[in-house]
Amino acid sequence: MNLIQAFLLISLATFINLIWPSKDFVFSPNDNINDNVSYIKILDSSNYQNIIPLGFSNDSKCLLCIKTDIKSCYIDDISKVQFIVYQLSNDVKTTRQIYNISNLKNINGVFLISVKNKNSVDLYSITITNGEIVQYDFLPFNTNANEIQGSFTYDKQKIYFSSDRAGGYGGYDIYEVEYLESGKWSIPRNLGPNVNTTADEISPFIMSDGLTLFFSRNLSADRNDFDIFYTTIMDDGSIDVAENLGDSINSHRDDICIHVNYNNYNAIFVSKNLNSCYLNEFNL
Repeated sequence: MNLIQAFLLISLATFINLIWPSKDFVFSPNDNINDNVSYIKILDSSNYQNIIPLGFSNDSKCLLCIKTDIKSCYIDDISKVQFIVYQLSNDVKTTRQIYNISNLKNINGVFLISVKNKNSVDLYSITITNGEIVQYDFLPFNTNANEIQGSFTYDKQKIYFSSDRAGGYGGYDIYEVEYLESGKWSIPRNLGPNVNTTADEISPFIMSDGLTLFFSRNLSADRNDFDIFYTTIMDDGSIDVAENLGDSINSHRDDICIHVNYNNYNAIFVSKNLNSCYLNEFNL
């Protein structure tokens, strides 16, 4: 092969990667977390209330959250939900600006929210356009059990969520469901023993690569001590054994509700105990 042929092959490979980017980003805490632990900072705190992230706006410049009772991850009445928006900045010295529901005009996207109904907690999707809730849908895979804290894939074709429905490994497990057509979804798939245990697994978040899944696991069925874990979901559906994110992020509190910005991989997570809640940020 001469130099001209080699150059053409390299150029072709570069072009193909640009139009069909490979799904090769898999989170590696050994390479990232320890280098960025000093950048963990508190964005907000609240006494006797949970701050629950719902997700980033379509342009990734804002984070949409709700506030709930400190003991719950759901709301009782969608018409009275307390939305909060955090305007994000790459400048670590910039104070985050906090907005209430009357100033959501920059929020556009589809989000998942947990709502307490008569006998159970169910997942709903809400579509927000220029700050207005234009659609509010009960998801058809809800059961008489509790379905909580879901996460869309980047293309909105799959949802990962937590449920204590029958047939799992015990407590809350993480499930995957795929969109079919005309508002229909597949039968939810339990992610199996590499993710789920006899304890509770909640707060799943799937990264934009469609491979890297974060969630929180209660380290003991007898106490509230959730740590954030991560795993890799392969294209064939097989799943690696989940690993703890480590002491640089996890604490003696409940560490839950991690969300990762699609554009620059800065991460938001919640750390709480029985009386207070902190919304934190760090860089991957």
